[in-house]
Parts: sequence; C-alpha cells; structure tokens
Amino acid sequence: METVIFGTETRGGNLFDVALLITILASVTVVMLDSMDVYHAVYGDLFRALEIGFTLVFTVEYLVLL
Repeated sequence: METVIFGTETRGGNLFDVALLITILASVTVVMLDSMDVYHAVYGDLFRALEIGFTLVFTVEYLVLL
C-alpha cells in the first residue's frame, strides 16, 4: 500500500487520507464552478455555503493535527 499523506499504515489513517483528498478535490471543484457566471447565478448561495463548510472542515483538521 502506498503512503498518501501522513505515512500511516492503519485503516483509519488511510481512510482519513482518502477523505481529505476527496474533500480537497470537492472544494476545488466548487470554487471552479462558482467562478463561472452561469453556475454562480443559479447556485451562488449553495457554493458560498459549501465554501464556508470546507473552510470550517479544513480549519478543524488543521487545529486537530497541530
């Protein structure tokens, strides 16, 4: 098994790494879609809420791993 982020070899560590990568990709996707006027006009409020949610998740993850 290849080390993804933290070098953990446990199942929980691997799940955390995969969940973090998926969350990062989702966050980048939301930012990209929000930058397009056609999607921003329809889903702007949802994108803003998701971006705030991602920011909170990343902040908690940072504080926990200090």
